[in-house]
Amino acid sequence: MGRIARVRLKDLHPEFIKSCEKGIALSKKGRKFTDKSRKDLDSSLRNLPDWLRDMYADEIGDHHIQKAMDEIRATNP
Repeated sequence: MGRIARVRLKDLHPEFIKSCEKGIALSKKGRKFTDKSRKDLDSSLRNLPDWLRDMYADEIGDHHIQKAMDEIRATNP
């Protein structure tokens, strides 16, 4: 069995947005993302802390997301 390539979040981001635009990636309700929701999602992913964007996607856990949200809240009261 071959190895699966590890990908950093910052490298997945543009591919995910392209998949949203093509209707491949769907919302949690199984619907295509609207133009506004894709724009908001793209902006949110761009504004994540660099340390999180530099992590491999398979290493990101709930505690990393919580830490990032805490940092974002602290800088944008």
